[in-house]
Amino acid sequence: MLDALTFPITADNRTAAVFARIKGDLTGVKGALASVEDRAKRAGRSMRNIGLGMSAGLTAPLTLLGKETLRLYDIQAQAQGVVEQAVLSTGGAAGKSSEELFRMASGLQEISTFGDEDILSNVTAQMLTFTSVTGDEFDRAQKAVLNISTLMKTDLKSTAIQVGKALNDPVKGLTALSRTGIQFTDDQKEVIKALVETGQVAQAQTLILDELDKQFGGQAEAAARIGLGPLKQLGNAIGDVKEELGAQLVTFLPPITDAVKSAVKWFQALSPEVKRTIV
Repeated sequence: MLDALTFPITADNRTAAVFARIKGDLTGVKGALASVEDRAKRAGRSMRNIGLGMSAGLTAPLTLLGKETLRLYDIQAQAQGVVEQAVLSTGGAAGKSSEELFRMASGLQEISTFGDEDILSNVTAQMLTFTSVTGDEFDRAQKAVLNISTLMKTDLKSTAIQVGKALNDPVKGLTALSRTGIQFTDDQKEVIKALVETGQVAQAQTLILDELDKQFGGQAEAAARIGLGPLKQLGNAIGDVKEELGAQLVTFLPPITDAVKSAVKWFQALSPEVKRTIV
């Protein structure tokens, strides 16, 4: 009897829908997290690209500008230092102070294509070694060097030495000038020789400078006005601005240098084991 008894059993699976919904929610969360991760990665790449762009477009040029300003400042400072030392070593034989010579070089830069640091190092400093060249003759000699170098396409230093020798010892110096193509007549040579023998060296120098002016006068100024001359003058002016910037930047170097030196000394005082651990 009992064997014949059967009961139909049905179950209502109410949990399936709940689990399905939870699974769907988790899938959605996973997708959202993946989206966030993807966006984060893209944002990271964007920030990295911005950093690279700033390095290439801003940081690198600023670094190069800083190095260039310091380099130009150093060149200018070195040139002025050479002139200052020459004035001291010759006892101011030229009758010019360092400041006067600096201003003179700046003035010559304005009417030529040569930078004032080039003039100071290769003209002024060289001319100061010829202690017989003084006063107005010294001023005229510097300008003559610029004119001769401009026309003859020679470097300032060698030209300054040639002119300086000619003025310091007019009789022997004329021979040296003649070898470079600067000619004086026999009458001029005789007059110059007579002036030197009678102790009138300044007058002999004036005759030499007059002849140099006749042959080369105005060449440096003309070169500054034509062709690329104005562009070279602009470059010299920009260089002066950079030198001023460098002069300001260099004031920040001593504290940095002192800090680095202190750090080095601290590291050197450590034991080998500590050094190895730090490295």
